[in-house]
Amino acid sequence: MQLEGSTLGHYRLLHVLGNGGMGEVYLAEDPRVPRYVAIKVLKIDTSLQQDVERNIQLFKRELQAIARLNHRYIVQLFDSGQQMQRRMLLAYMVMPYFEDGTLEQWWRERGTVPRPPHEVSHLVTQAASALQHAHDREIIHRDVKPSNFLIRVQDTEVVGLPDIFLSDFGIARLATMMTTSTQIRGTPPYMAPELLQGHPVFASDQYALAVMAYELLTGRIPFRGGKAQLAYQHTHVTPPLPSTLNPNLPQAADNVLLRALRKEPGERYPDVTDFAWALKSALAHAPNSDAIAVQAQRSVKLYHTGEQTVPMHRRQPAGPEENTWQNVEPRSQVSAAFQPVAPRHKRSGSGTLMPLLLGFLIGLSIIGVLGYFLIYNQPSTQSPNVIQANPAATFTTNVKPSLSSSLADNGAAFNWEISKDGAGKCAFQQQAYHVSQSTLGNFTTCTAGATNEANFKLQVDLRMLKGDTGGVIFDEQQGEGVCYAFQINLNGSYQLIVYTDNTRAHARVLVNNRSSDIKTGTGTSNSLGLYAHNSSFDLYINGVLQTTVQDTTYHSGHIGFLADAQNGPVEASFQNLAIWS
Repeated sequence: MQLEGSTLGHYRLLHVLGNGGMGEVYLAEDPRVPRYVAIKVLKIDTSLQQDVERNIQLFKRELQAIARLNHRYIVQLFDSGQQMQRRMLLAYMVMPYFEDGTLEQWWRERGTVPRPPHEVSHLVTQAASALQHAHDREIIHRDVKPSNFLIRVQDTEVVGLPDIFLSDFGIARLATMMTTSTQIRGTPPYMAPELLQGHPVFASDQYALAVMAYELLTGRIPFRGGKAQLAYQHTHVTPPLPSTLNPNLPQAADNVLLRALRKEPGERYPDVTDFAWALKSALAHAPNSDAIAVQAQRSVKLYHTGEQTVPMHRRQPAGPEENTWQNVEPRSQVSAAFQPVAPRHKRSGSGTLMPLLLGFLIGLSIIGVLGYFLIYNQPSTQSPNVIQANPAATFTTNVKPSLSSSLADNGAAFNWEISKDGAGKCAFQQQAYHVSQSTLGNFTTCTAGATNEANFKLQVDLRMLKGDTGGVIFDEQQGEGVCYAFQINLNGSYQLIVYTDNTRAHARVLVNNRSSDIKTGTGTSNSLGLYAHNSSFDLYINGVLQTTVQDTTYHSGHIGFLADAQNGPVEASFQNLAIWS
C-alpha cells in the first residue's frame, strides 16, 4: 500500500526515504511549524491477529526506548500515533529529517575507501557517547551499524567533520528484561558472538561499534560471507589485523580494535566510551592523514515545486540484510593481545602569550584587541592542536579510582597544601577544600604534594561561593609555579591554560570556549572531568566532553585546584575528588 500523498495525523507524506525491517520511512511536511520531518511507519494487517499483537508490541518497545533517551547524538522523537486506513493499522513515529541521509550512504558516496583516522575517531566518539547514554539507562541497541546513524555535514560541532546521530531502536531491549531467545535479530556482519547466542549485553554494542570503526578505517568489514560463515567467524576466528589492510594504521590501533572485538564480552573494554577513548589515543599516533581527502561541507540540495522549496531525497540503499537467526553454539574462543598506552614523561618547555591580547588569525596577519579576559595565544611553534569540540562523550568509568576523597579533610595519600594567611588561602572547612584569593587580579593554586600523575582520569565537584573563576590544575611542578589549568567561569566559558611561571605574563591559552553545559549560578555545583593521555587532554564539564587538546609542554606532576580573582575576590570549594591512574 503506497502512502505517498496521504496524511497521517496532521502530517502530509511526500515520498519514501528508505525501507527497513521495521517499516518504511517517509519525508513529510508538518504544516503547523512548518518544517520537514521523517516519519517511520509500521503497517500492521489487522486481519492477522497474531501479527497485530506482535507488531504493536515491537512498535511500543521502540517508543519506550526512545522516550527514555535525551542526548544530542540520538535522534529525537517529535510525535507518535496510530491511524486506521482500510484494514491496515498504521503506527507511526515522527523524527527530525536529516537531508544528508545515513552514515552508510555518506561513506558509499565517497567510494567506501578508508577514512582519515582523525575523522573516524571523531565519529566513534560521538557514537560511543550516544550508546553510553542508552547503556546508562539500561538500553542495549542490538543493531549498531552505519545505516543506523544519520549524518549531518552542515553546522557541525567541528568544522569539516560530520556529526552522526544514533537511530532505529526497533530491536533495542532493556537489559533488565533480557531473556535467552531462539530468534536472534540483528545485522550479521555486526553481530557479537553472544548476540548470536541470544545473550545480548552492553558489550555487544561495543563489538558492533568496533566492527564499524574497523570498516571505516580499512574499507572493509572484519568478516565476509553468508550467514553460517559469518556466525562461525564471529565465534571462532580472529579478524585480520587492521594495519594489514591499511598500512597507515599504527599497531596501537590494531590492539584497541582487536580488544573490542574479543569473543568474550568481559575481555572487551569496561564500557563503550573507554573503547572510544582508547581508539582516539591509538589513532593519535597515526601518520599525518592530510593526504587523505576530507570531504568539505556541502550545501543543502533543493528542488522547487510551485510555491514550495522541498529538500531533495535519496532512497536508502539496501544495507546488510537483517535476519532471523537460529542459535549457533560457539566451540572455541579467541582473544587478542592488548598493549596499554605508554605513560607520559616529564618534559620541560615554554610558550609565549601576551594574556590580555585577543588574537584572530586572518590571512597572514593578527589583529589584536585589548580585553580583560584571556582568549587566544599568538602563533607559536608549540601552538596546541585542538582536535575536537563538543562531541559530548560521557565521562564514565566502571573501574575503582586509584585515589579518592570527599575532601572533607586532609590525608597522607594527597597531602593537600594548607595556607590560611595572606590574600590567597587553601583550607579545609565545611566538609570541603576551599581555595580563595582576595586581591583583584591575582590567583591562588593549592596542590596535593603527594600526587604525581601522568596518564590519568580525574573528576571533582566545584562550587563557586564567591567570584566567578575556578578549576583544576595538573602536571604542576611544586615550587616552580608551572602547570596546566582547566578552569570554568560563571559567564559560561571555560579555558585550558599553560602557566610557565607563577604569573600571567608568560601564560598560554590553549582553549577558550563557551559551553551551555556550565551551570552559571553562584553556589551551584559543576563537575569537572579530565582525561590526560600522552599529549592529549579531554576536558569534561558535567559529564559532557567539551574538547580535546594536544600539547607537549608538561607530561606529569602534581594535581591541585585554582581560584582566580581576575574580576574580583574569589572563593571556590571542591568535593568528591576521584583519580584513575
